[in-house]
Amino acid sequence: MAKRPSNKTSRAHVIGALLLVMALIAAACGGESDDSTPASPATDDASTNDPDAATSDNTGDDTDATATDDTDSATDASDGTTPQYGGTLRVGIPAEADALNPAAGLVTGSAITLLSPILEQLVYYGPDGEPVLYLAESITNIDPLTWQLTLHEGITFHDGSVMDSDDVIASFLAQLNHPVRGYALRAVFDIEVPIERVDERTVQYNLSTEFAIVPAGLTTLFGTVLPADYIEAARTDPDLNQAPIGSGPYILESRVQDEKTVYVRNPNYWNAENTEIYLDKIEFYPIPDANIAVERIIAGDLDMMTTNSTEALLALRDSDEVYTIESSFSESTAVMNGGRAPFNDIRVRQAATFAMPKEAYLTLIDGGITTSADSVFNPDQAYNNTDVVQITDMPDLAAPLIESYCQDVPDSCTDGKVNFELQQIGPSVLKSRISDLLIDAYEDYFNVTVEELLADAFNVQLALGQYDMAVASAFGLPEPGLDAVYFLCRFISLISLNVMQHCDEERDELIYAIWASTDPDERAEMWKRVQEINHDSYSVVYLAHEVSTVAARNNVHNVCGLTTPFRNEALMCNNWAVAIPLQAWLS
Repeated sequence: MAKRPSNKTSRAHVIGALLLVMALIAAACGGESDDSTPASPATDDASTNDPDAATSDNTGDDTDATATDDTDSATDASDGTTPQYGGTLRVGIPAEADALNPAAGLVTGSAITLLSPILEQLVYYGPDGEPVLYLAESITNIDPLTWQLTLHEGITFHDGSVMDSDDVIASFLAQLNHPVRGYALRAVFDIEVPIERVDERTVQYNLSTEFAIVPAGLTTLFGTVLPADYIEAARTDPDLNQAPIGSGPYILESRVQDEKTVYVRNPNYWNAENTEIYLDKIEFYPIPDANIAVERIIAGDLDMMTTNSTEALLALRDSDEVYTIESSFSESTAVMNGGRAPFNDIRVRQAATFAMPKEAYLTLIDGGITTSADSVFNPDQAYNNTDVVQITDMPDLAAPLIESYCQDVPDSCTDGKVNFELQQIGPSVLKSRISDLLIDAYEDYFNVTVEELLADAFNVQLALGQYDMAVASAFGLPEPGLDAVYFLCRFISLISLNVMQHCDEERDELIYAIWASTDPDERAEMWKRVQEINHDSYSVVYLAHEVSTVAARNNVHNVCGLTTPFRNEALMCNNWAVAIPLQAWLS
C-alpha cells in the first residue's frame, strides 16, 4: 500500500534544485504542494477560433553570431484573426516553484514557464533545437577554453536600471557558487576565474575543460540575468526570492505560493518597439493533477495548460474546445540506485529490466500514444544506436538471477524474493496505476513497497541516493550533451547528479570528448558507444519517449509566437511541456 505523500528532508528545496535545473526529472513531475487542490481561477468569456503558429525562420549561429536590427512585429494571425490587446491568460502548470529567484529555489520544467514572463535568458532554443541568441547579441568561441558573450545594448530591468556585464557576472556567480546548484557548473568552468568583465556589455567565460556547447548551456536557467544589486540583497533577505527583478515584458503583481501567481504588463518593457505584448495579465495556477487541469480548461476556467500526462492528452484531443501542441523529448524511465542493495548487484538490475512490463506500460499507462524507448534518443535522431535494444517483458529470464542473488544475499530477500522500495511522485491516480502495474508484474520475483513523495522531496531522495527504484521523466534536452552530466563518475558523492551511481571510466572519456567536439558525425559515433555502455550497465529501464503537451483554448492565439528581439527568429514552443506564451492574444 502506498504511503501518504511526505516531505521527509528539510533540505528538499536546496538539494532538489540542482537536479531539476538541468531538467533530469522535471516537466512531468507532480506539484510542490499539499494534498489540497488550488482554487479554481475565475472564468472569462471565450469564443472559438482556430489557433495559429509562428512561422519565422531561424538563421542563428551558435558559435559566432551578431544580431541585426529588425523591428518588424506581428500584425495579424496566420488564421486571419486580428490581434487584440487586453485580457488575462490563465495558465495551469503541474508544479509550483518554491522561489522565483532561479538561484535560490526549486526549478522544475513548469517553473521555467512560470518564470518566463519576468526573466529573460541570454539564449533560447530555436524550433530545431539549436541555440538562438536573445539577450545576447553575440557569443564567440575565442579558443577551446574561452568564450565571450556581448549583451544587446539598451536592455533595462523592471527597476529601470540598465543591464550590463556586471549583472551577467553576478547572476552567473550566484549559481556557480551555490553549494548545490553550482555542482554541475564547476565541472566545466575554471574555479579561480570562471567569468570576467571585458567591457560594459561583454563578459568572458573561462572553462576548465572543452565544452563546445556553451551556447546550449545558456538556454537553461543558468542563462537568466538579474540585477547584481538584487542578487546581493536577496542573500540577506530571503523574502526577495519571491519577488525578483527581471527584464521581461511582465512584472509581478501578486503571489500566493501553491495557489496563484499574477503578472501584469510591464509598461516600460525595453523591447516594446520590437515585440508586441498583447495581454494585460498572465495568471499561473499550480494544478498537480493533470485530469483536474483538463477539466478546467475544457470548462473554460483555464485558457492554457502544460502536461506530460498521456491520459490528459487523450482527453484534450477529444475536446472541441482546445487544441494541442505536442512534442517528444523526455523519456519515461525506471532508474535504479546502484549505490546500495539490492540494485548494487547487476543481477538484480538485470532481473528488474527483464521483468519490466513495458508493453503493458505503453498500452495501459500511456494509452498507445507514446513509442517504446531503448535509450535517451528517439529512433529518428542521428545519435540513436539502433543496435541497442533493451530486453523487457521476459520475466522468465529473471528467475535464475533472483534465485542466485537471494542465495548470496539472503538479508535482501524474503521468501526467495528481492525486497525493494519503489518511489514515485504523488498523490496521483496515474502514478498509483504505475505502481500497481509494477507490483503485479514483479510479484513472482520482488517484494515491492511503494512510497509517494512530493516533487521536491522525491528529487532530494534521488540526489542523496536514498531510494531503490524510481519512476520518473528524465533526460531529453535538445542538446544531449547537457544531459551527459548525469552519467559522469565525478558526480557520485554525498549529493549525486549521477543518481544511478554507476561509474564507467570509458563512458567518462567519451562524454568529455563529446563535449569538446563540434563534428556531428564524430559526436554521433561516440554517443552510440555511450548508449551501449548505458545498456550494459542495466541502471535505467527506458520505458517510453514521452509526449509533452501545451494545450490552449481555441480563443488563444500565437502561443508559439515568441521571437527574438532583433532578428525576429522563432523560438522553440514546447520543450518538456515548457511554453513561453508572451506574445499570445485572446479573441
